[in-house]
Amino acid sequence: MMWNKNEIIDILIEAGNIALYYYDNPSSRVKTDGSIVTNADCEIESLFASVFDKPESGRFLIGEETVESKSNDYIQNSFNGKMFIVDPIDGTVSYANHLPNWGISIGYSENSDLIQGAVYLPVTRELFISGGNDVFLINVRPNVQSHEFIKLNKFTRKYSPTGLIAITQDMSKKGRFHAENPVHTICCAVMPLAYLLMNRYLAYIANLKLWDLAGGLPMLKKLNIIGKSVGSGEVFSTAINSNNYILDSCNSQRWKICDHVIFASPNICDEIIQHIELP
Repeated sequence: MMWNKNEIIDILIEAGNIALYYYDNPSSRVKTDGSIVTNADCEIESLFASVFDKPESGRFLIGEETVESKSNDYIQNSFNGKMFIVDPIDGTVSYANHLPNWGISIGYSENSDLIQGAVYLPVTRELFISGGNDVFLINVRPNVQSHEFIKLNKFTRKYSPTGLIAITQDMSKKGRFHAENPVHTICCAVMPLAYLLMNRYLAYIANLKLWDLAGGLPMLKKLNIIGKSVGSGEVFSTAINSNNYILDSCNSQRWKICDHVIFASPNICDEIIQHIELP
């Protein structure tokens, strides 16, 4: 299986049903890195592994909950081949506390370049998915076999001091943002990434891991939304390489992007970057 919109949609809906089944009372534990994992995370990643983890067929899986079990050879082969990068539940803290700010993400890369992606927000039943050079929204309805694809338009907003800007926990605790804009911190990456596609957020300032943004980043690019490094001002590309991510297996921050990045249209990035202060 490569990137097939209809098959990816079916898998995401199945994963969403698993998440919703446990949503009222998920069991959770704290991992060694201090983050939370629930029974839903593990069951959904097992589902993804059963579909995507087929190295004998040239398909590889990089997932938040299982990446530590992969050998360096497996990971290197993933970079050189066809790779699905998944986050079974992004926004696990929100999910574990029965808040709606969470979602499921699948990104697809070939030769270490993210080219397609999808994000599903099960509580709102909004599913975003790319196909070719386009991005579509599907409003998922229960027990419906065919879906209406709503093609999304390219990002058109211009900078406004009233526009809502999403920021990560890391930015809210360690950095400062001096502009007039209201900010929104929701312990979730896929929702701000998805809602940038719909012009709901003006920008997103983030320091994420690969699986947090793998589903959203290819869709942003198709709608002319860029990422720009806060430190260097360079454009953050869809390439999975050491310029964009910490990939050293000995580094405790492995898989994290190398710098805080602003996701927005180019003119908005240039306006906002001057108001960000990082330690």
